[in-house]
Amino acid sequence: MRIWGGGGDLTPLKEELEDLNTKFTHLLDALATFSKALETAYSQSTEDDTELENALAQFKKCKVKTATHLNAFINATESPQALENAKNLAKSLEDLANLLSALQESHAPLLQGTNTSHNPTQSTQTAQSTQSSNAPKVKPLWQYGANTLQAFKDYMKAKDLGSASAWLELGKMAYEGIVLYPDNNVAMRCFEKAIELGSVQALVELGKVYMENGDVQVMEYGSGEVISGEEVISALNPLKDDLESEDYLTIFKHCQVFKDKTLTNCQEKAKELFEKAVGLGEGRGYVGLAEMFLYYKDDDDMAKTYYTQAMQFLKTQAQKGDGEAYALWGIALKKVSGYHSKREVMQLYQKAIDLGYVDAYDCLADLDYERADDYRKQGARLGSGECAKFLRPSMDNLPYEGRDDLEDFKLAATQAVEFMDRLMECLKIQKFVALHCRHHRVFLRLLENLSLAKAINGHIGLHNVERYEALLELKIKEIADTLDRPNARFAKILGRNQWRFDAFADYTNLRVFAKPYDSGYQRVNTEGEVEFDDSLL
Repeated sequence: MRIWGGGGDLTPLKEELEDLNTKFTHLLDALATFSKALETAYSQSTEDDTELENALAQFKKCKVKTATHLNAFINATESPQALENAKNLAKSLEDLANLLSALQESHAPLLQGTNTSHNPTQSTQTAQSTQSSNAPKVKPLWQYGANTLQAFKDYMKAKDLGSASAWLELGKMAYEGIVLYPDNNVAMRCFEKAIELGSVQALVELGKVYMENGDVQVMEYGSGEVISGEEVISALNPLKDDLESEDYLTIFKHCQVFKDKTLTNCQEKAKELFEKAVGLGEGRGYVGLAEMFLYYKDDDDMAKTYYTQAMQFLKTQAQKGDGEAYALWGIALKKVSGYHSKREVMQLYQKAIDLGYVDAYDCLADLDYERADDYRKQGARLGSGECAKFLRPSMDNLPYEGRDDLEDFKLAATQAVEFMDRLMECLKIQKFVALHCRHHRVFLRLLENLSLAKAINGHIGLHNVERYEALLELKIKEIADTLDRPNARFAKILGRNQWRFDAFADYTNLRVFAKPYDSGYQRVNTEGEVEFDDSLL
């Protein structure tokens, strides 16, 4: 095996590197099949074999390490890191080959008893065909667009066949709450499985979960160690057992049987994962490091350094068809160069959108505030949860702005109808993303905006307007009840939103909320116009 030395442009060697990658993949497939043969032989053995058991453990560890280097090698064939990754992969494969030879020699009689070891050549050929079908390469979630349920089905099948990418995407779905219930614990387990199977990107995603809640992260409420009675009593004794006392909530917090299961030192763990991903050629690792230093350590200079390094890797990944990498490349460029590079950043976002990464519409919205609403509506209509979460009706240019003539029911009703039209547009889009595309976090915003619509209706009476009926009567309590699980942070947020009829607090300038209106003999008809109602005479 030839490993090149020195630096310089690797482009002339691209074809040879790709050929080397193919050979590596075939060898790894063959070794995976041999691993299965070893496990079968060991399970069929009637005697304890400590040596074989230890060899199997070493084999699995070495295989995971090799798969990780292979993934990095694939992602970095055109970067300056390609040579280093090739060396790492070569070393891992040499270790595997040596282990394979030693095991074949020391356990030949045992291996001959298995069906897979009668014909070594045939076994290798079978490994190459079977393993490739058993570990399919799946599309990332963003390429499915609004069809998230189909993505989930595909990933569930592929993960059973050992697909690292499927485990990675399932982790993202659990983290974001798409189809799967929002659950960091499930997400972390999926990412860990993906890492075990060689996914470098899963290192970054796992690091993001570690980083999310600062340095101490609650994994499962009330599922940790048992709390001793003395510990609880000593905490409660100094407090006043009084409903009017400020100690009441403190008492409630101490009334537990089990401690919360937590993770500590999370930021350091996240940093280690990001750095490992960076070492394996994943540009997203640099983005994770940049965000850590920008938002948690308040170190703009270090963050810009990492964003600059990220761009080099993300460019390579983007040019291979990674739409998300184009968007991240644009974000990194914006962080480093500011609005001086606005035109170039917008081009990168557009390339991401052209490849089907619709969350990039939200990036465009952050870049162009004047068109932000339009961009987010475009993205949300295509299934973007990031865009849908931020959709809110605009207060700009409403009729009869100001506080004059607040007693006039017609003025209030006319303004309310215009605002409701804007609100209903948001609700229809959010209903699509939350219920059809199954973005559970968008469901929270849908509940908020729906409570706003019901509050307006309760104040002014718009239930007769035909175009509002379907959404005002939307039966989502059952869905909310299904999502409402005990001891989960998302469930707590859901509970606050399910009956949240004070959402209009952000819209105090609307006439409809200025005072309780007595419509007299007027009502809003099915067309949304105020008319005289002689039935009230």
